[in-house]
Amino acid sequence: MPSKKIEVTCPRCKKIFLRNPHDIQKTEKTYGEWKCWLCSRKTRKQKTEKPIGFKRLHKQRQRILIKTESGWKDEHRFEMEKYLGRELEKDEIVHHIDGNSFNNKIENLELMLHNKHTIYHHTGKKRSKKTKYNISKSKRGKSISQKLTFNDVLNIRKSHCINKNSYSELAYKYNVSKGMIGHIIRKEAWR
Repeated sequence: MPSKKIEVTCPRCKKIFLRNPHDIQKTEKTYGEWKCWLCSRKTRKQKTEKPIGFKRLHKQRQRILIKTESGWKDEHRFEMEKYLGRELEKDEIVHHIDGNSFNNKIENLELMLHNKHTIYHHTGKKRSKKTKYNISKSKRGKSISQKLTFNDVLNIRKSHCINKNSYSELAYKYNVSKGMIGHIIRKEAWR
């Protein structure tokens, strides 16, 4: 027959619980005192929690993270925010001048906009034929820099209706998106 439950008060949060006396005795014997589940969890978390200013290495991203009041941040962004006295915007990048992502001294950090940072790292790069092909492949059908002439539009409609060319084939041939081909054929564009 199960034993009767007794009322127990948590010493931290002062809430009252109904618990089995055997469970309370077992917990007191192991941990010294009984606490409710939430309070014991908070105690365990406090023992393992890192203090503010603690640094750790993020191996996958090859970055040093620092514990702040608002959580973990990249150390180079934290240093730049401290130097500027404000939080960084989403499109602002902190560039390491010497290329060493572990050298987070303020003399080695430079603030850039995202687009300028991309241009900086890609200007003058030599790429293999395979990489060039993959870049051009990813841009195929997306670029609308080539303007279509009226004759091109007539040819697109004609080749779709008569020759039964697919949207993909026409988009590749005229270097426009499949959506644009659809608009032309349905006469939503170039009426």
